[in-house]
Amino acid sequence: MKKLLLMMFILTFIFGSYLYLSANNGPDFDGCCCHSTLYTTRYGGADRIETAIEVSNAAFEFGVGPGPASIAKTISGGPVLNRKVVICRSDEWPDALAAAGLAGYYGIPILLNPTAQLDERVEDELERLFGDVEEDDEIIVIGGTGAISENVVDDLEDLGFDVDRIGGANRYETAALIAEELDDLYGNGGVRTIMVVTGENWPDALAVSPWAYYTASDLYADPINEGHGRNDPWPILLVQRDDIPGYTLDWLLSNKDVNCYVIGGTGAVGTDVMQDLGYYLDGDIERVAGDNRYETCIEIAEHEDFWGIQSTDDPNRQHFIFATGDNFPDALASSQLLACWKMIFKTDGVDPEEGEFVGAPLIL
Repeated sequence: MKKLLLMMFILTFIFGSYLYLSANNGPDFDGCCCHSTLYTTRYGGADRIETAIEVSNAAFEFGVGPGPASIAKTISGGPVLNRKVVICRSDEWPDALAAAGLAGYYGIPILLNPTAQLDERVEDELERLFGDVEEDDEIIVIGGTGAISENVVDDLEDLGFDVDRIGGANRYETAALIAEELDDLYGNGGVRTIMVVTGENWPDALAVSPWAYYTASDLYADPINEGHGRNDPWPILLVQRDDIPGYTLDWLLSNKDVNCYVIGGTGAVGTDVMQDLGYYLDGDIERVAGDNRYETCIEIAEHEDFWGIQSTDDPNRQHFIFATGDNFPDALASSQLLACWKMIFKTDGVDPEEGEFVGAPLIL
């Protein structure tokens, strides 16, 4: 897998590049220095909607396809085979992060939009991605009408798109419905591993959303494991600190054989929930966590079952994307880009753990 990822890096960016994701009011990473040559690229707009569009522009430069007007390629050089786009609400995080695996399965962008009406900038990006709308071109809307209103759906249908909504009564049911959809898409009990994170705060879900996109995706397929990614999509399911909501529990009881990674410490997912997961599930359960959101992100990057970056001599470790660790919007829709590299949160100050992991000084 590492060799394949490295090939992707060489195809797209000069070796050793770092990518930053931020809106204009985000932290400034310009001037960062390193013991070796460092190349940086920033993707950012005036707000979270524009930042998501910038990422879509970069990751899907030639649009979605195949279509008559273009040969579609992603930033990794792979073909985009589905004329679809995921749209999630822009003011909350759960839907966009839970949708990462579904977007990864189809190899498509995630765009953010306000609840009430279709943003003109999103409409412009859809026109760029699709060109002329064709029969069966589809927008997958994530969340109920309280997340993306019927007004938005009507606007999309007026543009000629088929619209498929995947949404539940709340964030927990929506995440469970996405996991169920992935299971159905793969067939034969395709979901064999899940990632359980708190539904009450965003950092842990954000940290694993690139992995959810990657494991479901053909675009980043490991030739050692033929088929979709690792032949094993890892959807994100949401819990509360001290309770497993009913919608999540129903999914777990219908899929008892899955392995489970609990992301985050006991302050995010409590010991009682960990014990309950062990009671309900027959598969292995492991917690991946650090002392804070930054350390948890590093644990994910280093864990052998995730990105597996262990050595400063590993050439893959020279590719990261930095996003603020103070708020979620900048990296919210960026899993399709983050999946090509790795992600570490960056806050206004440099965490000691982060500096040690990167192995290079950071200058603000």
